[in-house]
Amino acid sequence: LSLSLPHPLAASIDSPGSSSRQCRIELSGGWRACRAESQRDGSCTRWLRGPQPSLPTTALATLLAAGELQLPKGDDPYFSDNLAHLPDINVTGASFYTLTWERQMPVEQLSAECREQQTDRAWLRLEGVNYRAARASLGGLPLPTPPPGMFIRHRYEVSAGGLFALTIAPPTHYGGTECGSGACGQGGDHALAQDVTAQVMLGWDWARPIPDRSTGFFGGVQLEVTGSVTIEDAALLTRALSCGCAGCEGCGARAERAALLMVLTLENHAARSVVVELSAVLRESVAGRAATRGELRHSIVLGGHSSRDVRLPLNATDVPLWWPHNAGGLGPTLLNATVQARIGGALSHSEEFRVGVRTAEAYIDNRTGGRAFRVNGQKIFLLGGNWITPD
Repeated sequence: LSLSLPHPLAASIDSPGSSSRQCRIELSGGWRACRAESQRDGSCTRWLRGPQPSLPTTALATLLAAGELQLPKGDDPYFSDNLAHLPDINVTGASFYTLTWERQMPVEQLSAECREQQTDRAWLRLEGVNYRAARASLGGLPLPTPPPGMFIRHRYEVSAGGLFALTIAPPTHYGGTECGSGACGQGGDHALAQDVTAQVMLGWDWARPIPDRSTGFFGGVQLEVTGSVTIEDAALLTRALSCGCAGCEGCGARAERAALLMVLTLENHAARSVVVELSAVLRESVAGRAATRGELRHSIVLGGHSSRDVRLPLNATDVPLWWPHNAGGLGPTLLNATVQARIGGALSHSEEFRVGVRTAEAYIDNRTGGRAFRVNGQKIFLLGGNWITPD
């Protein structure tokens, strides 16, 4: 659904795919950005020009796309020595790479599309912000901000709709690239280590420092409508496997039975107490059709304006297992999990995610005295490599 409105931030719903009852959408487009240096009394005097930023992105990438920064060799900052020609935050100061992002929240349009679920509330979900969400507002009214950190996930209630604005600032201790005797690697002068973020942003081995210390969005931004009860941080954990073979060491491609644990948090955002009918289903796609491998149902009384951590057993049968890539011709098989919360039979919130069923353990090998690993009960050799951010 796309609306033609005169405002440059015309509310639009990014393509939801083929579903006609989409209740959560990615808000990757429709944003505009303003530098901190262009803001006066809470208003932007000059918005960045060029293509609108597509999230996730960083301050550095946005400034490059808007033509605010120039590269000597093409438009790829990682080509040749281009990165060395970009101004480092240690020289420019934090405000240079501090941006405010704005976008209209299309709550009414999304609520109209979400036809089989209650739509009392609307949430803007940030899947990863680095480093400080310095300020946030909806319709000009301030919103609380999360604590600083790397990959910070946060949720804002935006039920009223309107213009959402978020200012993202770099780490407090962004550090320097000089160590007294000249340039240094391995995290520069290590000042960045005072904050909860990766020291590699200050350079490591042959990798140059990232000028803005990767300030911006690490993950996507989603808009979701729900009822008064929501499901948060749902996960399905593997507790034990039954391989279905006597005397064998570990499982093969499938397990006869799997003892799983559903963990999640239920939140009631309304004042009244409710009975939540919770259900979870684990399915495998077989020849284009969904085959149920396990399910559970449970009722929980949830007080008004309260939350509860939930841990429930889910037993699955004839389950395909997750394996590391190309392990004995097998691979990372994923199943589809659906968790729903209903109130009086009406769907309040639904979460869908993909999950791999597998056990993993580390142990000390008695013969070699070294660390070894088992996946799904079988010994396995693991080999890794090192990939540095700007490499």
